Amino acid sequence: MVVKATSSALRRSPFGAAAVAALVLILGACSGSGGRDASLVATSDGSTTLADKQATTAKKAPAPATPTAAVGTTATVPTGPTIDAPALLAKAVETLRVGYDVDTNVTAGDRSTNVAGRVVGVNSLFTLTSGGASVEYLQVPPQVWVRDPGGEWNEATSEAAPKEALTTLSAPATVAFVKAGGDGQHLRVSYPGAALGSESATVDADMVLEPNGGITVSYAAVTQGKTVAVVTRMAPTADVTPIAPPV
Repeated sequence: MVVKATSSALRRSPFGAAAVAALVLILGACSGSGGRDASLVATSDGSTTLADKQATTAKKAPAPATPTAAVGTTATVPTGPTIDAPALLAKAVETLRVGYDVDTNVTAGDRSTNVAGRVVGVNSLFTLTSGGASVEYLQVPPQVWVRDPGGEWNEATSEAAPKEALTTLSAPATVAFVKAGGDGQHLRVSYPGAALGSESATVDADMVLEPNGGITVSYAAVTQGKTVAVVTRMAPTADVTPIAPPV
């Protein structure tokens, strides 16, 4: 059975500013497939050129003489390949388009909020947990439903319509390559504060493109006057069962 829920009913929850920050990523107002385009935008200097580091490994060999440019000439310093950070991110995002699991942890002071679930296509199913209480959200755009775990689904008002994390986090205002490590490719990204529910004009974040196809984004932001720390991880899902409206 599905019943209508008013916006006041949706607001009767134990969740505070930390939950708001998590909900902006996954439960912010939008219309799903009609939301913001996820194309990448980078600044003109949004990629980093890596120097080609070379070292002499022969033992007891004398150090080679440093090349000196002839008078009146300019020495040329060889450099490594330019890393196309937007292309790296676009490729990682495409891996998750069919479906992905998402887990977001938001910490504000001594209070924590977790939002976990899965997205298949444009449909999504999430559970938000904070302060020992949980609420489930289901979206089949443009409709959204909420319920207590195991309870009846309530059709929500438009301001509670979910927005899956990939659309927001895959479209930073700027993106730059930082380094490559055993845990993946590290990027430095920035977003308009409003996109993440922050009062700050810009929010800087660390992003890791994992070897297994996952994407982790970490940042701190000011939301409702409080500083919150957010870590969101998206990874390919093994469960691509279609998410359908409640009956």
